[in-house]
This record gives sequence, C-alpha cells and structure tokens, in this order.
Amino acid sequence: MIDDVSLDDYLYEAPEIRSYFQCLESMLVRLVEIAEKLDPLIFLRGVECAIRRLNEDLGLIEDFGDFRELSIDLLIDLHRKAIGRLDWLPNELASYLVDRRQGDGWHPFDDLPILYEEDLGEAFCEALAQEVESRSFEDATRVLEKYARPSSGQ
Repeated sequence: MIDDVSLDDYLYEAPEIRSYFQCLESMLVRLVEIAEKLDPLIFLRGVECAIRRLNEDLGLIEDFGDFRELSIDLLIDLHRKAIGRLDWLPNELASYLVDRRQGDGWHPFDDLPILYEEDLGEAFCEALAQEVESRSFEDATRVLEKYARPSSGQ
C-alpha cells in the first residue's frame, strides 16, 4: 500500500505535487482505518516505512508551498498512535526514539522524542535524558537542554 504512492522521478509542477500528496494522504487515512486491526508492532513498522518513503520522495519534489505539511502531520499522529499501542517500558521507548532520531531518513521527524513529552510523562522524560546522556552525538545538546535532570546541572 505504501509503495503504491512512492515516486520514480522528480516532481516540479504544483499540480503534480498536489496530486502526489493527495494520494499519500489518502493512503495514510486508509492506514488509520485499518490500524486497530493490526498488531501494534506491525502498525508501527508500517508507519516507519511510510516515514522513510516520504523522506526519500521529498528529495524528488520541488517544494511549492505547504503541500507536504498535512502528510507530515498525519504521519506524526500515526506514529504517536502506534507508540501509544505498545507496552514498552519508558527506557525501551526512549532508546527506540533516540535510535530513530539518529538514523537516516527520519527528517522532518527529528523532534519526535520531544513531542512525546506530553504523551508519556515524567518517567519517559527521565528515561530519555538518561538515554541521550549515555550516547555521544553532535546534536544531543538540544535534547539534553530540554530533558536534563536537575542533578546534571540544569
């Protein structure tokens, strides 16, 4: 279903771009409709696949305005639903999200860990801070500033 929407060539014209995103949004709505029937992990993997495909396709699309914003918002909502259905511990979820943030093909979803602050509460935020502190990558500072525990000097 997800591969039915992907691109093989560059899109430059607004009508082509609009059509692509309309098809993508239609596919994402179908994914929402069947989500409850899917195993939570399979649902999550489907959403991850859609995110990777969109990121690949964005490299082939001349960005004329806000066509992509609704698709990105739908994917973020789907990802949050998928995460909400898992029974992972806060440290498992923190590790998963930091892995995704560091991985290729995740932009424009870099800030997903920050979005989960409200959804998952204090235990997740603490686990996220510990996970980020345990790794070394260049942009950890921004995440650490957001989630630094008082004992870390923040």
